[in-house]
Amino acid sequence: MGLSLALQYGLIGLAIGISAVSFAHKQWPAAVRQLRVACALPLLREGSSKSMQTLGRWIAPVPLATKKECGRCNSCS
Repeated sequence: MGLSLALQYGLIGLAIGISAVSFAHKQWPAAVRQLRVACALPLLREGSSKSMQTLGRWIAPVPLATKKECGRCNSCS
């Protein structure tokens, strides 16, 4: 297999992966949020290294608004 064919397969795989993540985020936002929390919590523990905690903060979802009248437009944050 040549380098150009491997690069082509890599780019196609990347496009399919991005598409699958986008689809899951639009179809199942609550499940994606729970998955992000489950992945971020072990990284944010007290004993983790600084780089792992930074990665955990990047993975963690934005906190939900606490006001009941909020429509989640993100203008209150």
